[in-house]
Amino acid sequence: MDGKRRAGAMLEELLAAKKPSTSQETPEEPAATPLPPFEFFDDILANMPDEPPLLVGGNDPSDLRKNALIHKGDKVMLGAESKAGKTWWMMQQALCISAGIPFLGHQTVQGVVLYCNFELRPWAFARRVKQISQALGLVDGAGRAKVPPLFIGWNLRGKCYDIERICEVAEERFRKMPGMKLAGIVVDPLYKSYGGKEENSATDMAAVLESMERFAENLHAAIFISSHFAKGDSAGKAQIDRISGSGVIARDPDSIMTLSKIKDEKNLYTFEATLRNMASPEPRVVEFDFPIWKPRDDIKAGGKSYDLTEMVALLPVDGFSSNQWFEAASEQGLCGKKSNWSNLTNSALSKGLVTVKNGPRNSQIFVKASGTSQNQ
Repeated sequence: MDGKRRAGAMLEELLAAKKPSTSQETPEEPAATPLPPFEFFDDILANMPDEPPLLVGGNDPSDLRKNALIHKGDKVMLGAESKAGKTWWMMQQALCISAGIPFLGHQTVQGVVLYCNFELRPWAFARRVKQISQALGLVDGAGRAKVPPLFIGWNLRGKCYDIERICEVAEERFRKMPGMKLAGIVVDPLYKSYGGKEENSATDMAAVLESMERFAENLHAAIFISSHFAKGDSAGKAQIDRISGSGVIARDPDSIMTLSKIKDEKNLYTFEATLRNMASPEPRVVEFDFPIWKPRDDIKAGGKSYDLTEMVALLPVDGFSSNQWFEAASEQGLCGKKSNWSNLTNSALSKGLVTVKNGPRNSQIFVKASGTSQNQ
């Protein structure tokens, strides 16, 4: 039998197997382990599940999917070196989501966030919440919330480090609050949730992460996990291999995000994200400007500042439209990331290096400012 006929015969058998048998009863499956049914190919296409809503979208309010980062229900791992400011990042992200305000330029969808704090003492946790909230404009000078974010803190330092027990208790509490729909759960930091398990054991780490996954799945929430880089220089490692512990930690999450220190630059880091279900965004530079993180799109991901003088030198006497100017800069290797371009042109305008004149059909034409050398 040739391959085509064999495939056809197998397909007939497969379709026949879908039909319930009338000649004999189907044996019952073990009741203790109910599992989802098989889905045949045509059923998958006919019953296509909806894509989950975005929780952290892109940096374009008109198109949240562009450069989006996180779906509801995702498992997200943030890794960085010790004392890099991971907790400040996680708290800022949680507060932005719980308030429905942008996080580093990325649009968020407001929802309840539970922050499991394993590391900070309660007074320090509360102070950071206040400091970040003030910097984000969520509270006034007296510390009163303008519009209270949907943020729940859970101080677990010295109380419990067993993630299975924590998930069990939290899930039971939320069952008693049916109106409280979680959007996100933060576990900070990961190593404090092991409950005596071994970080380098694939079996132990799989068990820890599976507990978190079940918890998030049952409550239909994304889970955010903070972890640390392995000791030593991680610059030569692939981005997803920098986090300490078993390889399970890097393979398991839907999104691996890292903050890598830029050498000889104070408080500047390269933010990278490897996403399972969406296109991974280009690396970008971020800065920890106490007490919050800010994007630094005026700096290339390698840490080198964009040279505005070289960019302005590309403009001819009659000027360029924004697209023409960007294409010229890209060809010269001065800027290859479109999402940075508006920030760079605004910077050139604010520094008085260029001016804008009206072009065809009300377009904008950028020209060198009066007094700017044509031979820069």
